[in-house]
Amino acid sequence: EVSQWISFWAQFSRIDEDESLNKEEKFQYLIQSMKMGSRAYNVVMSFPASGTNYPLALQALQDRFGRTDLLIEHYMRELLALVSNKSNINLCEFYDQLKHCLRQLCSTASSSY
Repeated sequence: EVSQWISFWAQFSRIDEDESLNKEEKFQYLIQSMKMGSRAYNVVMSFPASGTNYPLALQALQDRFGRTDLLIEHYMRELLALVSNKSNINLCEFYDQLKHCLRQLCSTASSSY
C-alpha cells in the first residue's frame, strides 16, 4: 500500500484543497476513496467520521504511508530486487520496470508530503 500513496495523494489532494467542501464532506470522500479492508481503510475508520477528525485521519494516513523515507526505502528495495533478478526477464519489461522505479524515486525525492 505504500507504493500506492503517490497516486492516491495526487488525486485526493484536489479534494483536500477544495475550499468549497467542508471537513465532514472531505472525510466522506476520504472514506469512499479507501478500499474496504485495506490497511489504509482501517486507519481511516479508526477515527469517528467528523469534521474534527478529518485532519487527524489524513495525518495518520500521511504518517503511515506518505513518509518520504518509507517511500524511498520501498522503491529502492523494488529496484534492487529488479536488478538482482536472475531469471530470464524480457529486456523491454526490465526497462519498463526500471523506469517505473526510477520515476517513483525521483517523484518521491522531489516531493514532500
